[in-house]
Amino acid sequence: MLGAASATPWVVTVPPFTIGNRDRPVPTTTPMTLPPQEPPQRDLPVAETLEKAMLALFTVIVVALAALAIGWLVRRLRAAWRPEEDLTEPDRLDGSDVPGEVVGVDITSLATAVARAEAHLAGTRQPRDAVIAAWVALEDEAELQGAGRDPAQTATEFTTELLARTSAPADAVAVLRGLYHRARFTSGPVTPQDVGSARGALARIASALDVVQDSHREEASS
Repeated sequence: MLGAASATPWVVTVPPFTIGNRDRPVPTTTPMTLPPQEPPQRDLPVAETLEKAMLALFTVIVVALAALAIGWLVRRLRAAWRPEEDLTEPDRLDGSDVPGEVVGVDITSLATAVARAEAHLAGTRQPRDAVIAAWVALEDEAELQGAGRDPAQTATEFTTELLARTSAPADAVAVLRGLYHRARFTSGPVTPQDVGSARGALARIASALDVVQDSHREEASS
C-alpha cells in the first residue's frame, strides 16, 4: 500500500449530478409561422368622394365664370372703342312717308323709353349715374324690340342701330352715346353740364319721334 501510494497520485472521478432520467430528451418549441395578412378591402371613404366631387364642381364654375367675364369684357371693349363716325345718316329714306322710319320699330314704345331716360336725367343726383341710367333705359327698350338683333352685336350697338332706323337725329344719338361711354367706361369726371348735354340730345330725339307719332295719328284720323 505504501508503495502504491508513493507510485501515482489518486484520481477521483465524480459523475455529473442529474435529477431524474438522464436519457430524457430536452423538449424544444416549434416556432409558429403565420400566413401573410392582406389589408382589408375597403370602399373609398365618403368624405374623400365628396371632396373630389366638390373640387370638380368648383372647377366647372370657375371656368364658366371666367368665360362669361371674358365675353363681357370683349363686348364692353368693342362698345367703348367703336368709332363715333360709324353712324347711319339720319335722313336716309326707306320708301315710307316719314324719313328714316323703318317698319318694325315700335315708335310709341321707343318714345316712352326716351321719356324714362329724361326722367332719369332729371331725378338722379349723381351726374354719372344719371347719364348711364338714361342710355340704359334706351338699351332696355331696344332689347324688347330686338327680334332682328345680330348675336354679335352689343346692346349699345343694337340700340344705336334701332335709333338709326327712326327719324332720331344721328348727332344727338352720338352725343348721348358718347356721354354714356365716358360715364361708364372711363374714370373721367361727369359734370352737371354733361347731364345738360344729355338732356338736350334726348329732347331732340324725343321731338323727332313725336313728329313721327303725330304723322301716324293724322294718317289714322284721315
